[in-house]
Amino acid sequence: MGPIRRATLIISLLALLYSPFICLAKPTHLYAYSRGYGSLTLSEPFLNRTSAIGMLLKARRLDGGWGECVSTAQAVLVLNWLGARVPEDSVEYLLACYRGEGFAINPISGEAGLEETFYALWALRELGLLGEVNAGKVEAYLEGRLRNSSRLSELYYSCMGLSLLGRYCNVSNRLGE
Repeated sequence: MGPIRRATLIISLLALLYSPFICLAKPTHLYAYSRGYGSLTLSEPFLNRTSAIGMLLKARRLDGGWGECVSTAQAVLVLNWLGARVPEDSVEYLLACYRGEGFAINPISGEAGLEETFYALWALRELGLLGEVNAGKVEAYLEGRLRNSSRLSELYYSCMGLSLLGRYCNVSNRLGE
């Protein structure tokens, strides 16, 4: 997913959460705080979750996804954070992107990508479904990409993906190269 599409999704999700049709008349604030690497908790006493969930589900496509693997994983995360039941076909969409070692941009594309793998792992972990993937193969894929990374984003997604699998990495020697 390109930076423009990612920014559009983030802005859309923020607009969805802060829309006057969703929030009560009182001023509202949405707080996100970390529960460790790759995990956020949303806290908002005044958010009308029912409306937010309904609008998010309405944006879902017929195949169960929200466009591509990353946006689908992000939507699944938001639904889960809001306490909604995640549709089974959305989980199936994510799993259809799985390529044995990582996740591809969509169910019909061939090659796994780091960003897709990170977000799909995060969503599956939050749903308690990491057992649906071969953690050893995914870990090997992420470690291989980490060793051969040439960009900061590759280091980030590799390390964060490994942390979701319970592994931690030290990239300080890589940053000096």
